[in-house]
Amino acid sequence: MKKSRETKELAAESSRDFLKYSSMAFQMIGSILAFVFMGYFIDNSWAKQHFGFPVFTIVGTLLGVAASLYLILKKI
Repeated sequence: MKKSRETKELAAESSRDFLKYSSMAFQMIGSILAFVFMGYFIDNSWAKQHFGFPVFTIVGTLLGVAASLYLILKKI
């Protein structure tokens, strides 16, 4: 009887860990995509005419990666 309870607790802990790290991956993807799309929108509406290359898309990508790493490291 005791082994059954330990097995259930181990399975529940494993499931919680899986959900925690899966949600981190989706949060990382979401924050990067949000910053990239904002940069893309700014580039298409204004910046590409002035700079000639997608400055804000590049900056948005780098900011998105930095923001997602910050959020991940804060959770861990």
